Amino acid sequence: MGPHDRFFHTQAHGGPVTVLKAAGPSESADPVDFAAETLHEAAQFAVSYSSDWKAGRGAGDAYMVGPDQVSKTPESGEYIEKGSFVIRGDRTYFEDVACRVAVGVQCEPVTRAIGGPPAAIRERAAASVTVEPGMYAQNDAAMMVYRELKQRFADQSFVRKVASADQLQEFLPPGGSEIIE
Repeated sequence: MGPHDRFFHTQAHGGPVTVLKAAGPSESADPVDFAAETLHEAAQFAVSYSSDWKAGRGAGDAYMVGPDQVSKTPESGEYIEKGSFVIRGDRTYFEDVACRVAVGVQCEPVTRAIGGPPAAIRERAAASVTVEPGMYAQNDAAMMVYRELKQRFADQSFVRKVASADQLQEFLPPGGSEIIE
């Protein structure tokens, strides 16, 4: 992590580490004021791809810290499990963040399948479908999303080339899902 990046994690055990990058690899590392919407999207990403989704919860809590607050080294006399980390200092909490993911087809500047927080995907995708935790297995939900996206394009073979069910499945969190819009 760079000095101005933000680290997100969920309160749920086994959640993903989500890093909001302040700059790309070839950009200067100047301080960045992230928009509140961007911070919420990162928190939603962390919650949606956590065990909250697999457990079928509709929402979860996440927190944000700076890179200097994250360590893989415990205090003297303490032990942490392999793959774990220690957070020191104050955290900024995001409570009751909805477990929602949008999956869609982006046409500009590159044609490809995309997925992530609905607010971020809707503005980038030519067509998208939003899902939440539900009863359909990941592969079944991916097929449902694929069929729904195919209907939204005149050239249905286009969707098959760009966003097959297998490609769309990569953007769905593990566990059951269902389409909400």
